Amino acid sequence: GPAGLALAAESAKLGLNVGLIGPDLPFTNNYGVWEDEFKELGLEGCIEHVWGDTIVYLDNNDPIVIGRAYGRVSRHLLHEELLRRCVESGVSYLNSKVERIMEANNGHNLVACEQNIVVPCRLATVASGAASGKLLQYEVGGPRVSVQTAYGIEVEVENN
Repeated sequence: GPAGLALAAESAKLGLNVGLIGPDLPFTNNYGVWEDEFKELGLEGCIEHVWGDTIVYLDNNDPIVIGRAYGRVSRHLLHEELLRRCVESGVSYLNSKVERIMEANNGHNLVACEQNIVVPCRLATVASGAASGKLLQYEVGGPRVSVQTAYGIEVEVENN
């Protein structure tokens, strides 16, 4: 997804040797962003619609005016731009699915993929969203782990 591609591109731009493993699939989620934050990332060309101001309605009281522009992201344009940045930064790519991640004796990790492909690495970062669960291992007796998700809807309302 976007987080993994952005992390890969930025890490490679800093001089790290970066590889991505995963199927090349289109983004399926809808993304909304604060316009000013996407501009800071140089991604404003990926916004397909901008609302000039954001208003929050919590109950029957007066609406809360946020004072920031909010944009709906084009999944297609964002995917293309992040892939372009990965290619430009020299990120290598393996079109496969990760089966598991194991710690090797030398302090490295071994990423086991489909078709018995094993990729050694110093650091494996899982950026698979909801599908990450099967790849994560938690410390026995360690702190509880939290996850985050967001939910939103886009509705058209009459102008009052």
